[in-house]
Amino acid sequence: MNGYFFTASATRHLPNLGPSRTGCQSLIVCADSAEAAQKQFEAWLCAQPEGEIPMTTRINRVVAAQFVDKLLTEKEPVPIDWPQVARQAQSDLESIPADNFEQGYWVDVNALVAASPDLEALRADLPEDIRSGLNWAEDKQSFFLLSVLTPPPPLPDPGDEPEADAADAGQPVEETAGGSAFGLDESEAEFPELAAKEAAVLIRARNAAVAAWLWRKYAADSQLAGHQIRIDPWFGLAGLEAKADPDATIADCTKAIELNPDDANAYIRRGGAKYAKGDFDGTIADCSKAIELKPDYLDAYMGRGAAKYSKGDLDGAIEDYNSAVELKPDEAAAYSGRSDTKYAKGDFDGAIADATKAIELKPDDAGGYYIRGIAVLAKGDLEGATADFTKAIELKADYAAAYHSRGVTKSVKGDAEGAMVDYGKALELDPKYAWAYHARGCLRYDSQAFTDALVDFRKVIELDSSLQDYAHFRTWLTRTRLGEEEAAIAELQTYLAGRTTGKPDDWASHIGRFLAGQLAEPEFLAAAQDADPETEAQQLCQAYFYTGSKFLFAGDKAKAADYFQKSIATDRWGYAEYRSAEAQLKLLTAQET
Repeated sequence: MNGYFFTASATRHLPNLGPSRTGCQSLIVCADSAEAAQKQFEAWLCAQPEGEIPMTTRINRVVAAQFVDKLLTEKEPVPIDWPQVARQAQSDLESIPADNFEQGYWVDVNALVAASPDLEALRADLPEDIRSGLNWAEDKQSFFLLSVLTPPPPLPDPGDEPEADAADAGQPVEETAGGSAFGLDESEAEFPELAAKEAAVLIRARNAAVAAWLWRKYAADSQLAGHQIRIDPWFGLAGLEAKADPDATIADCTKAIELNPDDANAYIRRGGAKYAKGDFDGTIADCSKAIELKPDYLDAYMGRGAAKYSKGDLDGAIEDYNSAVELKPDEAAAYSGRSDTKYAKGDFDGAIADATKAIELKPDDAGGYYIRGIAVLAKGDLEGATADFTKAIELKADYAAAYHSRGVTKSVKGDAEGAMVDYGKALELDPKYAWAYHARGCLRYDSQAFTDALVDFRKVIELDSSLQDYAHFRTWLTRTRLGEEEAAIAELQTYLAGRTTGKPDDWASHIGRFLAGQLAEPEFLAAAQDADPETEAQQLCQAYFYTGSKFLFAGDKAKAADYFQKSIATDRWGYAEYRSAEAQLKLLTAQET
């Protein structure tokens, strides 16, 4: 694991809190590669305090340098143990009273620190007013971050003029690596820490002058010896395991509310932490209070809309997203949230329109393409869905859900091999992605890879309670195909007896009872009928597949084929049962020929 020192300028828009603001932030990141480290840094930079809906963040510039692999100390250089460094740095910070950070810790090291034979000589060489303000106690050590700066480009001759006035000619001025036509970077003038860096060095010493002296001594024979340096205090470290604590956030915000009952931000943060714990009613209550205190609080409408969506109150969620859009018509996240909700309501055209607007406002947001992709897929546009999922993956290479959904699209198109690749990638990125296990298990079942399919369905049962019903139904199918019929029935009956998902007499319970031998075929098919034509078509698609499977297991291939054809005739191609009926019918047809 390597260490990388990142600094970036970023412009943030805080909803309802005034104009955009540009600032500069730094972070140490531990990762296996520079690319992985930068992804972590940018994710950290775009995040906000726990429990709040993300603000709009634009990253303007990032500079980075890899750490020299030695920790420089006053005794000797030693290998860097990042977990140990993190613990020691935290201990150092906790030992210093908040109001007792001494002055004089930082000096102009480039001007004042020269080559000296030892520490005593270094101390004697410093001016008295500087020397007396620094810590010289050997037992009081701190971590310093030293940046080895890239030399600036040479300044142009004052007499040189550009050959042509590009602005007058209607052409853009060609910029150099420095950021302007003359190699001068305005961002460095405002934020000197954004200067380009050759390397980063971690040093533990008694003061900044000693830290600089140690580097000069260590690098004396290297090409970096003469470079300008910059010394900063310890920055936070990412890349080591750390988990957010919503309970602590709730406690902190509750205390803040006690001290200031009109603090709308505290209600929003607490509502966000409650959302993370699955307390959607609590989130709604806190967001509603924030709106009462601040009627134009965009984040409160967004947070309440998300909580209502999670509770199944789709109409209420759309009302809140409508309010968010009215408050800020150029907020892409409001359109994305409303698009997702419209999709859940079956309003696919509305979902596509809102997702397209979100993409228009924020073209680099992978989520907008993903949401539009699932709505486009629901309308049967397989090529359009594939294009949107692929674009989402291009923008966010670790987007497991996009890989899974593209895999489903490929499966519907008959590209089983491509679907398997995408399901595998989704699971590589997220080993707990139950939907991808289920989709891959169904595809393996359809291709007669029953042993592998059973492994996937077992994994679904382990990971996701919301998929328990259909994972158990598929487990019954797979074990029966493996010749374990009695054990399969016993397992399914045990599950049904203790079933906690759904309602006792819902459609899934009818499927389970039919497969377990507790419901006859006529009653099962009658239960699939529904006053709503769409619901009936969906349930019949499943009923015909499971009925056909039972006939197939009993050796009646003719009746099995008839029921598989009926399942396909419902045209509910988005259902795994439809695709499985299609696959089984092809196998039966091939066997006959």
